[in-house]
Amino acid sequence: GCVVRTLPECRKILGEDISTDTAYLHARYVCGNKHLFDYLSKKIIKGYFHKRKKYFISLFRDDLVNKIQKPVDSIYHVEPDLKNGICTLRDCHRLLWAEMLRSGTSDFSELTLLSHFKKQDVESFEQAYDFLLNLRNELHIFSGRRIDILEIAVQPELAVIMGFHNPGEILEEYFLHIRKIKNFISLFLEKNPGGEGIFSWIRRRFSSVKIDYKMYMVDGIIYPVMRYFHQPWITPLPEQILDYFETALIYRAYLSNEFCNIIRFLAGRIPTESFFSDQVFQVFKRILHSENIGPVLMLMHETHVLEKIIPEFQTLVCKVEYDSYHELTVDQHILLSVSYLDYFEERETEKLNLIYRSLTNKFLLKLGILLHDIGKALEGNHSQSGAVIAENICIRLGLDDRDIEKIRFLIMNHLLMSEISFAMEFESRVIAEFARKVEIKENLDMIYILTVIDIKNVGKKAWSEWKGVQLNDLYDRTLS
Repeated sequence: GCVVRTLPECRKILGEDISTDTAYLHARYVCGNKHLFDYLSKKIIKGYFHKRKKYFISLFRDDLVNKIQKPVDSIYHVEPDLKNGICTLRDCHRLLWAEMLRSGTSDFSELTLLSHFKKQDVESFEQAYDFLLNLRNELHIFSGRRIDILEIAVQPELAVIMGFHNPGEILEEYFLHIRKIKNFISLFLEKNPGGEGIFSWIRRRFSSVKIDYKMYMVDGIIYPVMRYFHQPWITPLPEQILDYFETALIYRAYLSNEFCNIIRFLAGRIPTESFFSDQVFQVFKRILHSENIGPVLMLMHETHVLEKIIPEFQTLVCKVEYDSYHELTVDQHILLSVSYLDYFEERETEKLNLIYRSLTNKFLLKLGILLHDIGKALEGNHSQSGAVIAENICIRLGLDDRDIEKIRFLIMNHLLMSEISFAMEFESRVIAEFARKVEIKENLDMIYILTVIDIKNVGKKAWSEWKGVQLNDLYDRTLS
Protein backbone atom coordinates (compact mmCIF):
# COMPACT_ATOMS: atom_id res chain seq x y z
CA GLY A 1 0.00 0.00 0.00
CA CYS A 2 0.91 3.66 -0.02
CA VAL A 3 2.72 4.89 3.07
CA VAL A 4 5.33 7.50 4.00
CA ARG A 5 8.04 6.73 6.57
CA THR A 6 11.26 8.33 7.75
CA LEU A 7 14.46 6.28 7.63
CA PRO A 8 14.37 5.55 11.41
CA GLU A 9 10.76 4.41 11.02
CA CYS A 10 11.78 2.13 8.15
CA ARG A 11 14.45 0.58 10.34
CA LYS A 12 12.08 0.17 13.29
CA ILE A 13 9.33 -1.63 11.40
CA LEU A 14 11.61 -4.31 9.88
CA GLY A 15 10.72 -7.73 11.24
CA GLU A 16 7.21 -6.80 12.35
CA ASP A 17 5.37 -8.05 9.27
CA ILE A 18 6.40 -10.46 6.48
CA SER A 19 4.56 -8.44 3.81
CA THR A 20 6.50 -5.31 4.74
CA ASP A 21 9.78 -7.23 4.85
CA THR A 22 9.28 -8.67 1.37
CA ALA A 23 8.30 -5.22 0.08
CA TYR A 24 11.63 -3.89 1.39
CA LEU A 25 13.41 -6.87 -0.17
CA HIS A 26 11.89 -5.89 -3.52
CA ALA A 27 12.46 -2.14 -3.04
CA ARG A 28 13.36 -0.19 -6.19
CA TYR A 29 14.10 3.42 -6.92
CA VAL A 30 11.44 5.26 -8.94
CA CYS A 31 12.12 8.97 -8.41
CA GLY A 32 13.04 11.51 -5.72
CA ASN A 33 16.12 11.70 -3.55
CA LYS A 34 18.48 8.96 -4.74
CA HIS A 35 20.71 9.46 -1.68
CA LEU A 36 17.87 8.55 0.65
CA PHE A 37 17.06 5.42 -1.36
CA ASP A 38 20.71 4.33 -1.43
CA TYR A 39 20.95 4.79 2.34
CA LEU A 40 17.74 2.78 2.87
CA SER A 41 18.92 0.04 0.52
CA LYS A 42 22.55 -0.32 1.59
CA LYS A 43 22.50 0.62 5.28
CA ILE A 44 19.11 -0.66 6.41
CA ILE A 45 17.69 -3.30 4.06
CA LYS A 46 20.90 -5.02 3.01
CA GLY A 47 22.20 -5.36 6.57
CA TYR A 48 18.90 -6.68 7.89
CA PHE A 49 18.53 -9.39 5.26
CA HIS A 50 22.20 -10.35 5.45
CA LYS A 51 21.71 -11.22 9.13
CA ARG A 52 18.44 -13.10 8.55
CA LYS A 53 19.19 -14.63 5.16
CA LYS A 54 18.93 -18.27 6.26
CA TYR A 55 15.66 -17.61 8.07
CA PHE A 56 13.97 -16.04 5.04
CA ILE A 57 15.27 -18.63 2.56
CA SER A 58 13.97 -21.39 4.82
CA LEU A 59 10.64 -19.57 5.20
CA PHE A 60 10.14 -19.20 1.45
CA ARG A 61 11.19 -22.80 0.79
CA ASP A 62 8.85 -24.17 3.47
CA ASP A 63 5.96 -22.20 2.00
CA LEU A 64 6.64 -23.70 -1.42
CA VAL A 65 7.06 -27.23 -0.07
CA ASN A 66 3.71 -27.00 1.71
CA LYS A 67 2.11 -25.75 -1.49
CA ILE A 68 3.32 -28.28 -4.07
CA GLN A 69 4.40 -31.40 -2.18
CA LYS A 70 1.29 -31.88 -0.05
CA PRO A 71 -1.75 -32.54 -2.21
CA VAL A 72 -4.39 -30.95 0.02
CA ASP A 73 -5.22 -28.58 -2.80
CA SER A 74 -4.68 -28.39 -6.53
CA ILE A 75 -3.18 -26.05 -9.11
CA TYR A 76 -6.07 -26.91 -11.45
CA HIS A 77 -8.81 -24.60 -10.18
CA VAL A 78 -11.38 -23.56 -12.79
CA GLU A 79 -11.57 -20.16 -11.06
CA PRO A 80 -7.88 -19.71 -10.19
CA ASP A 81 -6.40 -17.08 -7.91
CA LEU A 82 -3.75 -15.52 -10.16
CA LYS A 83 -1.82 -13.98 -7.29
CA ASN A 84 -2.07 -16.23 -4.23
CA GLY A 85 -3.01 -19.59 -5.75
CA ILE A 86 -0.68 -22.57 -5.90
CA CYS A 87 2.22 -21.94 -8.33
CA THR A 88 0.93 -18.50 -9.27
CA LEU A 89 2.52 -15.06 -8.96
CA ARG A 90 3.20 -15.01 -5.21
CA ASP A 91 4.91 -18.41 -5.35
CA CYS A 92 7.06 -17.13 -8.23
CA HIS A 93 8.00 -14.20 -6.00
CA ARG A 94 8.92 -16.51 -3.11
CA LEU A 95 11.33 -18.37 -5.38
CA LEU A 96 12.81 -15.15 -6.77
CA TRP A 97 13.20 -13.66 -3.29
CA ALA A 98 14.96 -16.79 -2.03
CA GLU A 99 17.38 -16.75 -4.97
CA MET A 100 17.93 -13.01 -4.51
CA LEU A 101 19.09 -13.71 -0.94
CA ARG A 102 20.94 -16.93 -1.73
CA SER A 103 22.76 -16.01 -4.94
CA GLY A 104 22.33 -12.26 -5.32
CA THR A 105 20.14 -12.48 -8.43
CA SER A 106 18.19 -9.43 -9.54
CA ASP A 107 16.40 -10.67 -12.68
CA PHE A 108 15.51 -13.84 -14.57
CA SER A 109 18.68 -13.96 -16.65
CA GLU A 110 20.82 -14.17 -13.51
CA LEU A 111 19.01 -17.35 -12.46
CA THR A 112 21.21 -19.00 -15.08
CA LEU A 113 24.39 -17.02 -14.45
CA LEU A 114 24.37 -16.99 -10.63
CA SER A 115 21.96 -19.74 -9.57
CA HIS A 116 23.01 -22.26 -12.23
CA PHE A 117 19.59 -23.22 -13.52
CA LYS A 118 19.49 -24.43 -17.12
CA LYS A 119 18.79 -21.66 -19.60
CA GLN A 120 15.78 -23.41 -21.16
CA ASP A 121 14.23 -23.98 -17.71
CA VAL A 122 14.62 -20.30 -16.81
CA GLU A 123 13.15 -19.18 -20.13
CA SER A 124 10.16 -21.46 -19.63
CA PHE A 125 9.66 -20.10 -16.08
CA GLU A 126 9.92 -16.48 -17.23
CA GLN A 127 7.47 -17.10 -20.07
CA ALA A 128 4.96 -18.59 -17.65
CA TYR A 129 5.43 -15.72 -15.18
CA ASP A 130 4.90 -13.15 -17.96
CA PHE A 131 1.70 -14.91 -19.04
CA LEU A 132 0.30 -14.80 -15.49
CA LEU A 133 1.27 -11.16 -15.07
CA ASN A 134 -0.30 -10.22 -18.39
CA LEU A 135 -3.46 -12.19 -17.58
CA ARG A 136 -3.80 -10.47 -14.20
CA ASN A 137 -3.24 -7.04 -15.78
CA GLU A 138 -5.90 -7.70 -18.41
CA LEU A 139 -8.28 -8.90 -15.69
CA HIS A 140 -7.73 -5.66 -13.72
CA ILE A 141 -8.25 -3.48 -16.80
CA PHE A 142 -11.34 -5.41 -17.92
CA SER A 143 -12.90 -5.35 -14.43
CA GLY A 144 -11.95 -1.76 -13.70
CA ARG A 145 -10.80 -2.77 -10.22
CA ARG A 146 -8.30 -4.97 -8.44
CA ILE A 147 -9.44 -8.58 -8.71
CA ASP A 148 -7.21 -11.66 -8.62
CA ILE A 149 -9.78 -14.44 -9.12
CA LEU A 150 -10.28 -15.44 -12.76
CA GLU A 151 -14.01 -16.04 -12.41
CA ILE A 152 -15.87 -18.21 -14.91
CA ALA A 153 -18.20 -15.32 -15.74
CA VAL A 154 -15.38 -13.16 -17.15
CA GLN A 155 -13.44 -15.92 -18.93
CA PRO A 156 -15.31 -15.73 -22.29
CA GLU A 157 -14.77 -11.98 -22.75
CA LEU A 158 -11.22 -12.09 -21.41
CA ALA A 159 -10.43 -14.94 -23.82
CA VAL A 160 -11.50 -12.72 -26.73
CA ILE A 161 -9.40 -9.81 -25.46
CA MET A 162 -6.33 -12.06 -25.17
CA GLY A 163 -6.80 -13.53 -28.65
CA PHE A 164 -8.16 -17.00 -27.83
CA HIS A 165 -10.79 -18.64 -30.04
CA ASN A 166 -13.00 -20.02 -27.23
CA PRO A 167 -13.31 -19.63 -23.43
CA GLY A 168 -11.81 -23.06 -22.74
CA GLU A 169 -8.51 -22.10 -24.34
CA ILE A 170 -7.73 -19.50 -21.70
CA LEU A 171 -7.81 -22.15 -18.95
CA GLU A 172 -5.87 -24.63 -21.08
CA GLU A 173 -3.13 -22.03 -21.59
CA TYR A 174 -3.23 -21.13 -17.89
CA PHE A 175 -2.81 -24.78 -16.84
CA LEU A 176 0.05 -25.19 -19.32
CA HIS A 177 1.97 -22.29 -17.77
CA ILE A 178 1.14 -23.33 -14.21
CA ARG A 179 2.73 -26.72 -14.88
CA LYS A 180 5.89 -24.94 -16.09
CA ILE A 181 6.01 -22.93 -12.87
CA LYS A 182 5.47 -26.03 -10.75
CA ASN A 183 8.32 -27.81 -12.55
CA PHE A 184 10.66 -24.89 -11.96
CA ILE A 185 9.70 -24.63 -8.29
CA SER A 186 10.43 -28.37 -8.00
CA LEU A 187 13.88 -27.77 -9.49
CA PHE A 188 14.44 -24.97 -6.98
CA LEU A 189 13.40 -27.15 -4.03
CA GLU A 190 15.73 -29.91 -5.14
CA LYS A 191 18.71 -27.56 -5.06
CA ASN A 192 20.74 -27.33 -1.87
CA PRO A 193 19.60 -24.20 0.06
CA GLY A 194 23.21 -23.11 0.52
CA GLY A 195 24.03 -23.26 -3.14
CA GLU A 196 25.45 -25.66 -5.68
CA GLY A 197 29.09 -26.54 -6.09
CA ILE A 198 31.55 -28.71 -4.18
CA PHE A 199 29.49 -28.77 -0.97
CA SER A 200 26.43 -29.98 -2.84
CA TRP A 201 28.47 -32.73 -4.52
CA ILE A 202 29.90 -33.87 -1.18
CA ARG A 203 26.46 -33.78 0.40
CA ARG A 204 24.89 -35.91 -2.32
CA ARG A 205 27.88 -38.23 -2.33
CA PHE A 206 28.05 -38.95 1.40
CA SER A 207 24.61 -38.02 2.82
CA SER A 208 22.52 -39.89 0.29
CA VAL A 209 20.79 -43.22 0.83
CA LYS A 210 21.53 -45.64 -2.00
CA ILE A 211 18.33 -47.43 -3.00
CA ASP A 212 19.77 -49.44 -5.88
CA TYR A 213 22.02 -48.90 -8.89
CA LYS A 214 19.38 -46.67 -10.55
CA MET A 215 18.38 -44.25 -7.77
CA TYR A 216 19.36 -42.71 -4.45
CA MET A 217 17.61 -40.49 -1.89
CA VAL A 218 18.56 -37.21 -0.23
CA ASP A 219 16.26 -35.36 2.20
CA GLY A 220 13.17 -37.30 1.18
CA ILE A 221 13.68 -36.82 -2.58
CA ILE A 222 14.66 -39.71 -4.87
CA TYR A 223 17.14 -38.85 -7.63
CA PRO A 224 18.13 -40.93 -10.68
CA VAL A 225 21.65 -42.23 -11.17
CA MET A 226 22.29 -40.40 -14.42
CA ARG A 227 25.11 -42.61 -15.65
CA TYR A 228 22.55 -45.43 -15.82
CA PHE A 229 19.79 -43.49 -17.57
CA HIS A 230 22.18 -41.78 -20.00
CA GLN A 231 22.91 -45.10 -21.65
CA PRO A 232 21.18 -44.93 -25.06
CA TRP A 233 19.92 -48.53 -24.98
CA ILE A 234 18.07 -48.12 -21.69
CA THR A 235 14.34 -48.65 -22.17
CA PRO A 236 12.88 -50.13 -18.98
CA LEU A 237 9.93 -52.48 -18.99
CA PRO A 238 6.57 -50.92 -18.04
CA GLU A 239 6.54 -52.76 -14.70
CA GLN A 240 9.97 -51.29 -13.91
CA ILE A 241 8.58 -47.79 -14.39
CA LEU A 242 5.80 -48.69 -11.92
CA ASP A 243 8.52 -49.90 -9.53
CA TYR A 244 9.92 -46.35 -9.33
CA PHE A 245 6.59 -45.11 -7.96
CA GLU A 246 6.26 -48.02 -5.57
CA THR A 247 9.76 -47.25 -4.29
CA ALA A 248 8.72 -43.65 -3.61
CA LEU A 249 5.73 -44.99 -1.70
CA ILE A 250 7.83 -47.40 0.36
CA TYR A 251 10.34 -44.68 1.28
CA ARG A 252 7.61 -42.03 1.77
CA ALA A 253 9.63 -39.87 -0.63
CA TYR A 254 9.09 -37.72 -3.71
CA LEU A 255 10.60 -38.36 -7.11
CA SER A 256 12.81 -35.48 -8.17
CA ASN A 257 11.75 -33.27 -11.05
CA GLU A 258 14.69 -34.66 -13.03
CA PHE A 259 13.50 -38.22 -12.35
CA CYS A 260 9.91 -37.35 -13.34
CA ASN A 261 11.16 -35.91 -16.64
CA ILE A 262 13.06 -39.14 -17.34
CA ILE A 263 10.00 -41.26 -16.52
CA ARG A 264 7.78 -39.07 -18.69
CA PHE A 265 10.21 -39.48 -21.61
CA LEU A 266 10.65 -43.24 -21.17
CA ALA A 267 6.93 -43.90 -20.71
CA GLY A 268 6.21 -41.89 -23.85
CA ARG A 269 8.36 -44.30 -25.86
CA ILE A 270 6.41 -47.35 -24.69
CA PRO A 271 3.08 -48.22 -26.38
CA THR A 272 0.06 -48.06 -24.08
CA GLU A 273 -0.79 -51.70 -24.79
CA SER A 274 2.53 -52.74 -23.25
CA PHE A 275 1.24 -51.53 -19.88
CA PHE A 276 -1.64 -54.03 -20.09
CA SER A 277 0.23 -56.86 -18.39
CA ASP A 278 -0.24 -58.83 -15.18
CA GLN A 279 3.12 -57.56 -13.91
CA VAL A 280 2.12 -53.89 -14.31
CA PHE A 281 -1.33 -54.43 -12.84
CA GLN A 282 0.08 -56.28 -9.83
CA VAL A 283 2.36 -53.35 -8.98
CA PHE A 284 -0.50 -50.87 -9.56
CA LYS A 285 -2.81 -52.84 -7.26
CA ARG A 286 -0.10 -53.01 -4.58
CA ILE A 287 0.17 -49.22 -4.76
CA LEU A 288 -3.61 -48.85 -4.30
CA HIS A 289 -3.49 -51.28 -1.35
CA SER A 290 -0.92 -49.03 0.38
CA GLU A 291 -1.37 -45.98 2.61
CA ASN A 292 -0.56 -42.36 1.70
CA ILE A 293 -0.95 -42.94 -2.04
CA GLY A 294 -2.05 -39.40 -2.95
CA PRO A 295 1.38 -37.93 -3.82
CA VAL A 296 2.35 -41.02 -5.84
CA LEU A 297 -0.87 -40.99 -7.87
CA MET A 298 -0.33 -37.28 -8.54
CA LEU A 299 3.18 -38.02 -9.85
CA MET A 300 1.88 -40.91 -11.96
CA HIS A 301 -0.67 -38.54 -13.48
CA GLU A 302 1.85 -35.75 -14.11
CA THR A 303 4.24 -38.16 -15.84
CA HIS A 304 1.34 -39.62 -17.92
CA VAL A 305 1.89 -43.10 -16.48
CA LEU A 306 -1.56 -43.26 -14.90
CA GLU A 307 -3.13 -42.68 -18.32
CA LYS A 308 -1.00 -45.52 -19.71
CA ILE A 309 -2.53 -47.93 -17.20
CA ILE A 310 -6.04 -46.43 -17.41
CA PRO A 311 -6.25 -44.77 -20.87
CA GLU A 312 -9.86 -43.78 -20.15
CA PHE A 313 -8.51 -41.27 -17.61
CA GLN A 314 -6.96 -39.23 -20.44
CA THR A 315 -10.40 -37.93 -21.47
CA LEU A 316 -10.75 -36.24 -18.05
CA VAL A 317 -7.44 -34.34 -18.07
CA CYS A 318 -8.10 -30.61 -17.53
CA LYS A 319 -11.82 -31.17 -18.23
CA VAL A 320 -13.80 -28.22 -16.87
CA GLU A 321 -17.37 -28.33 -15.56
CA TYR A 322 -18.96 -24.91 -15.80
CA ASP A 323 -21.24 -24.68 -12.76
CA SER A 324 -21.27 -22.96 -9.38
CA TYR A 325 -19.96 -25.95 -7.43
CA HIS A 326 -17.05 -27.54 -9.30
CA GLU A 327 -13.91 -25.54 -8.56
CA LEU A 328 -11.45 -28.07 -9.99
CA THR A 329 -10.95 -29.89 -13.26
CA VAL A 330 -12.40 -33.41 -13.23
CA ASP A 331 -9.04 -35.21 -13.09
CA GLN A 332 -7.84 -33.13 -10.16
CA HIS A 333 -11.12 -33.55 -8.28
CA ILE A 334 -10.66 -37.32 -8.58
CA LEU A 335 -7.02 -37.32 -7.47
CA LEU A 336 -7.69 -35.02 -4.53
CA SER A 337 -10.60 -37.24 -3.52
CA VAL A 338 -8.27 -40.26 -3.39
CA SER A 339 -5.64 -38.18 -1.57
CA TYR A 340 -8.26 -37.20 1.00
CA LEU A 341 -8.07 -40.75 2.38
CA ASP A 342 -4.41 -40.20 3.32
CA TYR A 343 -5.52 -37.88 6.13
CA PHE A 344 -9.06 -39.17 6.55
CA GLU A 345 -8.74 -40.07 10.21
CA GLU A 346 -7.45 -36.58 11.06
CA ARG A 347 -10.26 -34.79 9.21
CA GLU A 348 -13.44 -36.70 9.90
CA THR A 349 -15.71 -37.41 12.86
CA GLU A 350 -15.04 -40.33 15.15
CA LYS A 351 -18.03 -42.15 13.65
CA LEU A 352 -16.73 -41.85 10.07
CA ASN A 353 -13.27 -42.88 11.25
CA LEU A 354 -14.67 -46.02 12.87
CA ILE A 355 -16.59 -46.87 9.71
CA TYR A 356 -13.50 -46.32 7.56
CA ARG A 357 -11.27 -48.42 9.84
CA SER A 358 -13.84 -51.22 9.86
CA LEU A 359 -13.68 -51.68 6.07
CA THR A 360 -12.19 -55.06 5.22
CA ASN A 361 -11.12 -53.98 1.72
CA LYS A 362 -10.02 -50.34 1.52
CA PHE A 363 -8.54 -51.12 -1.92
CA LEU A 364 -12.03 -51.30 -3.43
CA LEU A 365 -12.96 -47.94 -1.90
CA LYS A 366 -9.79 -46.33 -3.31
CA LEU A 367 -10.36 -47.82 -6.75
CA GLY A 368 -14.02 -46.79 -6.61
CA ILE A 369 -13.04 -43.19 -5.79
CA LEU A 370 -10.43 -43.21 -8.58
CA LEU A 371 -13.06 -44.32 -11.11
CA HIS A 372 -16.23 -42.65 -9.76
CA ASP A 373 -16.29 -39.88 -12.40
CA ILE A 374 -14.71 -41.86 -15.24
CA GLY A 375 -17.90 -41.46 -17.31
CA LYS A 376 -17.85 -37.66 -17.37
CA ALA A 377 -16.19 -37.54 -20.77
CA LEU A 378 -19.39 -38.91 -22.32
CA GLU A 379 -22.78 -37.28 -22.77
CA GLY A 380 -25.69 -38.35 -20.59
CA ASN A 381 -25.75 -39.96 -17.16
CA HIS A 382 -22.11 -40.24 -16.13
CA SER A 383 -22.93 -42.71 -13.33
CA GLN A 384 -24.38 -45.24 -15.75
CA SER A 385 -21.74 -44.81 -18.46
CA GLY A 386 -19.03 -44.70 -15.80
CA ALA A 387 -20.18 -48.02 -14.34
CA VAL A 388 -19.76 -49.68 -17.74
CA ILE A 389 -16.33 -48.12 -18.32
CA ALA A 390 -15.22 -49.00 -14.77
CA GLU A 391 -16.33 -52.61 -15.24
CA ASN A 392 -14.12 -52.93 -18.34
CA ILE A 393 -11.18 -51.38 -16.47
CA CYS A 394 -11.64 -53.80 -13.56
CA ILE A 395 -11.75 -56.79 -15.93
CA ARG A 396 -8.51 -55.54 -17.48
CA LEU A 397 -6.95 -55.20 -14.01
CA GLY A 398 -7.84 -58.81 -13.25
CA LEU A 399 -10.34 -58.28 -10.42
CA ASP A 400 -12.70 -61.14 -9.57
CA ASP A 401 -16.44 -60.97 -10.26
CA ARG A 402 -17.37 -60.10 -6.67
CA ASP A 403 -15.01 -57.10 -6.55
CA ILE A 404 -16.07 -55.94 -10.02
CA GLU A 405 -19.70 -55.96 -8.92
CA LYS A 406 -18.84 -53.83 -5.86
CA ILE A 407 -16.98 -51.27 -8.00
CA ARG A 408 -19.88 -51.21 -10.46
CA PHE A 409 -22.29 -50.66 -7.57
CA LEU A 410 -20.20 -47.75 -6.20
CA ILE A 411 -19.93 -45.98 -9.55
CA MET A 412 -23.56 -46.52 -10.51
CA ASN A 413 -24.85 -45.23 -7.16
CA HIS A 414 -22.24 -42.68 -6.07
CA LEU A 415 -24.79 -39.84 -6.30
CA LEU A 416 -27.68 -41.79 -4.73
CA MET A 417 -27.14 -40.78 -1.09
CA SER A 418 -26.89 -37.12 -2.10
CA GLU A 419 -30.07 -37.31 -4.17
CA ILE A 420 -32.02 -38.87 -1.30
CA SER A 421 -30.51 -36.77 1.49
CA PHE A 422 -30.89 -33.36 -0.11
CA ALA A 423 -34.11 -33.74 -2.11
CA MET A 424 -36.45 -36.16 -0.32
CA GLU A 425 -38.24 -36.68 2.97
CA PHE A 426 -36.94 -39.73 4.81
CA GLU A 427 -40.17 -41.71 4.58
CA SER A 428 -40.03 -45.40 5.44
CA ARG A 429 -40.55 -46.44 1.82
CA VAL A 430 -37.60 -44.26 0.70
CA ILE A 431 -35.34 -45.78 3.34
CA ALA A 432 -36.54 -49.28 2.50
CA GLU A 433 -35.87 -48.81 -1.21
CA PHE A 434 -32.36 -47.45 -0.52
CA ALA A 435 -31.68 -50.38 1.86
CA ARG A 436 -32.71 -52.85 -0.85
CA LYS A 437 -30.24 -51.24 -3.25
CA VAL A 438 -27.23 -51.29 -0.90
CA GLU A 439 -28.10 -54.83 0.34
CA ILE A 440 -25.29 -55.15 2.93
CA LYS A 441 -23.52 -52.96 5.49
CA GLU A 442 -20.19 -53.00 3.61
CA ASN A 443 -21.84 -51.40 0.57
CA LEU A 444 -23.55 -48.80 2.76
CA ASP A 445 -20.26 -47.98 4.51
CA MET A 446 -18.36 -47.51 1.26
CA ILE A 447 -21.01 -45.45 -0.49
CA TYR A 448 -21.35 -43.23 2.61
CA ILE A 449 -17.61 -42.49 2.73
CA LEU A 450 -17.44 -42.00 -1.06
CA THR A 451 -20.34 -39.53 -0.91
CA VAL A 452 -18.71 -37.43 1.83
CA ILE A 453 -15.32 -37.38 0.08
CA ASP A 454 -16.88 -36.62 -3.30
CA ILE A 455 -18.78 -33.59 -2.00
CA LYS A 456 -15.92 -32.22 0.10
CA ASN A 457 -13.52 -32.26 -2.85
CA VAL A 458 -15.84 -30.57 -5.35
CA GLY A 459 -15.19 -27.11 -3.92
CA LYS A 460 -15.44 -24.97 -0.81
CA LYS A 461 -19.09 -24.14 -1.45
CA ALA A 462 -20.25 -27.73 -1.86
CA TRP A 463 -20.14 -29.00 1.74
CA SER A 464 -22.21 -27.78 4.67
CA GLU A 465 -23.00 -28.98 8.18
CA TRP A 466 -26.61 -29.52 7.12
CA LYS A 467 -25.51 -31.91 4.37
CA GLY A 468 -23.39 -33.78 6.91
CA VAL A 469 -26.37 -34.16 9.25
CA GLN A 470 -28.65 -35.32 6.44
CA LEU A 471 -26.17 -37.94 5.20
CA ASN A 472 -25.53 -39.17 8.72
CA ASP A 473 -29.27 -39.48 9.38
CA LEU A 474 -29.82 -41.43 6.14
CA TYR A 475 -26.92 -43.75 7.02
CA ASP A 476 -28.29 -44.50 10.53
CA ARG A 477 -31.85 -45.13 9.35
CA THR A 478 -30.71 -47.35 6.51
CA LEU A 479 -28.37 -49.31 8.78
CA SER A 480 -31.15 -50.02 11.25
